[in-house]
Amino acid sequence: MTDLATGVEALNTAVIAVGLGAQGDVHFADFPSIPEGTLRWLRAIAARAPTGKPNISVRGEYTAALLRQFGFDKNIVTLGCPSLHINESTTLGQTIANKIGVPNRRIAVAAGHPDYSFLAAVERNLIDLMEKTGGSYIIQATREQIALARGNPEEVGLQSVEKTRLYLKPDLNHDEFGRWVRSYFRVFFNIPAWIEHLRTYDLVVGTRIHGVMLALQAGTPAVCIVHDSRLRELCEISCIPYVLAGKMGTNPMGHVSEVLAKFSAEAFDENRRALLDKHRQFFHENRMPTQI
Repeated sequence: MTDLATGVEALNTAVIAVGLGAQGDVHFADFPSIPEGTLRWLRAIAARAPTGKPNISVRGEYTAALLRQFGFDKNIVTLGCPSLHINESTTLGQTIANKIGVPNRRIAVAAGHPDYSFLAAVERNLIDLMEKTGGSYIIQATREQIALARGNPEEVGLQSVEKTRLYLKPDLNHDEFGRWVRSYFRVFFNIPAWIEHLRTYDLVVGTRIHGVMLALQAGTPAVCIVHDSRLRELCEISCIPYVLAGKMGTNPMGHVSEVLAKFSAEAFDENRRALLDKHRQFFHENRMPTQI
């Protein structure tokens, strides 16, 4: 973050940071190292707090514990992510719970990153669930996959298309894969439209936390497949159902159904109200107007 640190250090204004997360082991076994340039960036943000209150919010306790080791105790507050509060309903958890157990006639997948080769088997198992219900595979990254979802494979070239084919559907030839992409790939550039799309599904599952988060904001049951500390700590602080990627095996629906069965509408709604109050306090103390 050296370049960003230099930019923040040049600012003559107040600064806040929202939703920082440390990327480490999914079991919280070890802390990652923090390069000096990133520490400079954090110190520059902390030094520009509008008041004497914390001006850095973090995803969860794992990140908070890491930053405390570097002396940021008085600069941070653990809040998760404000995207948990897009839906204004105070009983969103109950809306979600009412749909759990309904036959999963349509399943959408919050598509993962094609560079994460260790998740290829997980993605393919999720795709099998999606295909059986005529669902959709919702792309969030990369530029190459977004181009495919928009029907523009010529923008990225054959090599990039082949990389995606081998990651997701190695059993299909090039032409078959092209038809498959046109049938299932979707991409959104507008959050309300994305949420509306997800309202039409009975279940959303995937390795992208904000694809899962938006499904929950649509009132649709959703499960995140977690593979690092950022995902896990955000799921835990937000009461979002999750399954560890390493435990998915060949029976993904079994594990997904198991965690959904434990979903508590009351706990979700109570926790969400508490986090909303803390977010309001955070923004108020940092003199930032907000409508949440």
